[in-house]
Amino acid sequence: MRRVVGVLALLAGSGAWAVAPAAQGTPSIESYWKLDELSGTAAMDSSGNGHGATLMGGAAISTLIPPIPTNNQRSVALLNAVNNQHVNVPSNAAFDFTTGFTLACWVRLTGTPDTQMGLLERWSSGTTANNGYLFRLGRIGSPATAHHLKINVGNGTTPIEVAEYTAIPLNTWIHLATTWDGTWLKLYKNGAMVAQNNAFAGAVSATTVPLEIGQSGPHRLQGNIDEVYTFNTALTTTQVGILVNGQPPPTNLQVQPLVNALTVSWTAEPNAASYNVFRSDGGGAFTLITNTTSTSYLDTGATYPGTYAYQVTAIGFMESAPLGPVSGTPFSPIPRTNDHEEGLFGDSCACGSTIPLGPTPWAVLALLAAFRRRKR
Repeated sequence: MRRVVGVLALLAGSGAWAVAPAAQGTPSIESYWKLDELSGTAAMDSSGNGHGATLMGGAAISTLIPPIPTNNQRSVALLNAVNNQHVNVPSNAAFDFTTGFTLACWVRLTGTPDTQMGLLERWSSGTTANNGYLFRLGRIGSPATAHHLKINVGNGTTPIEVAEYTAIPLNTWIHLATTWDGTWLKLYKNGAMVAQNNAFAGAVSATTVPLEIGQSGPHRLQGNIDEVYTFNTALTTTQVGILVNGQPPPTNLQVQPLVNALTVSWTAEPNAASYNVFRSDGGGAFTLITNTTSTSYLDTGATYPGTYAYQVTAIGFMESAPLGPVSGTPFSPIPRTNDHEEGLFGDSCACGSTIPLGPTPWAVLALLAAFRRRKR
C-alpha cells in the first residue's frame, strides 16, 4: 500500500494537478454600443450598465462594418452633416470621467463637410466655462479639404486640446481612440499613439449634457461609426491595440488523459479576464462547457472510451478566436478482479475495485501488482 501511495504522490507532484493563477483582469467597460440593431431607433449598451441610446434624425442601420470584431454585423450610417443625425445617450454622471477615461470607435468617413465632426462628446462651454470632453475631427483648410483627429477636455475654466493633423482617409475604416490618465492626454489611430500632452491641470469637470455619438451640436459626422466604447480609466497602448486587432487567444493548449476524465490546460493570455472552454464529442459541433478564470479545467464529463476535442477562447474586451482543437481519450478504469491474492492495494480486497480518479493510468498499478507477485 505504501508503495502505491508513494507512486501516486510522485506522479501527482509532477504538475498534473497544478492550478495556474487567474489571468490578469481587464479595465471595466463603462459602455459599449455595438450598433448592430436590425431595425428601430434603439441602440443597446452591451456593457451591462444600462446606457441605452437612441438613433436620432434618421441615422440609418448599415451593413458596412469594420474588420474587428469578427462577429460584427452592422454599423450606423450618418448620411450627411446637415441633418441632425447622431446617436444620443441620456445624461448620466457615470460619463463624467473626472479622473480618467478611454473613448474609442471605428469610423468610416464618406465626405468632407465644411465643419468639424463630432465622434464622442459630452461638452458644455461658455465665456467662462469649459466642462467635459469632446473627441472629434477638426477641419483641414477652409473650406475643408479633409479632417484630422483631436481631443479637448475642460476643467471648468481652462480647455486643453491635443491634435494630430494628418488627414483621415475617406471610405476607409479607421480605429480612433483617446485616453486620459489624470495627467496625459493621448490620441491613437489604428492602435498607434500619434499625439500626447501632459499640460492639463486639474480634473475634467462634470456636466449634465447628454453624451452624443456622431455629433456635437452642429458638428456632425458624415459617414459610418461602429463599436463605440467608453472606459472610466486610461487603457494602455497594448489594450487599445486589442480594440483594434482583437483579443489574442491563449496558447499551448494541452489535453491530459485521466481515468474517466480529461484535464484541459493552456497558457494564460495576459490581457484576458477569463476563458471559455468548448468541447466536441465524437466529431460533433463545439459547445461551451465552462467559463473560468483559471488556466486549466478538469472535465469529469469525458468518459472512456470516448474521444473529445477542445477549443479555448480568451475573454477580455472581446472574445478571441478559438485556440485548438486538441483531442484526448480518457484512460479506462482498472479491470475488475475476484482474486483476493491479486489485490492491488496491499491487504485490501480488490473485488470490484476501480482505480481512484487521478493522473496515474491503471496500467502503472498493474505493473506494481506484478512486481509484488514476483517478490512473493
